[in-house]
Amino acid sequence: DDSIKVMNTIYPQPKLSVSAPVEKCFGDSVRVAIKINTPAGLKITDYTCNWSNDAPTTGTMAAGADSIIVFHVFSNAGNQSVTVFVRSGTPGTCFSDTVTVPVYINRLPLPNYTIAPVSCAGEVVSFTDLSSSADGAINKWKWIFGNTLVSSLQNPSTTYASPGTYTSSLQVESNKGCISTVLSKPVVVNYLPQPNFGTPEVCLT
Repeated sequence: DDSIKVMNTIYPQPKLSVSAPVEKCFGDSVRVAIKINTPAGLKITDYTCNWSNDAPTTGTMAAGADSIIVFHVFSNAGNQSVTVFVRSGTPGTCFSDTVTVPVYINRLPLPNYTIAPVSCAGEVVSFTDLSSSADGAINKWKWIFGNTLVSSLQNPSTTYASPGTYTSSLQVESNKGCISTVLSKPVVVNYLPQPNFGTPEVCLT
């Protein structure tokens, strides 16, 4: 028999599952859980996570570990994703299939407001909310007026007992749980006008 027999060793391919939250707020850390469903005795040496347009994350698996948690903060809002694959160690050094999980990053709401013209101390000052949200609807307001008073109304009002310049601020939250930055604006309260008059001297003739 002149036939040539070639013996090939077929090594098992790692299998994995990946889970991540469906959506998060911009700036929040996204938790990605990687579970390795490896055949018996197969050792995983390292993993790679590709984050849409962000730089990838690579790491080494601890000896005997079959799962790992990876955190990432996306640099952009909107539709994002994480694509994961792992590599087994020798013998074989096989790569797993890639697993991609979508993650939507909600934009933060943008605070904005106007202040009614202020005349004098003791008068009512009205605040009008002009905030907007590209993802979700705004449903919470946190006002600080600078006079020790606060409000959670959308369009509140307050009074300032003394003249001066006060710092008001607004922070809003969407129904996605995303919290805006704090926007501050000055409130200038004028002195009450003080009546002052005199009577002319009159000579009787």
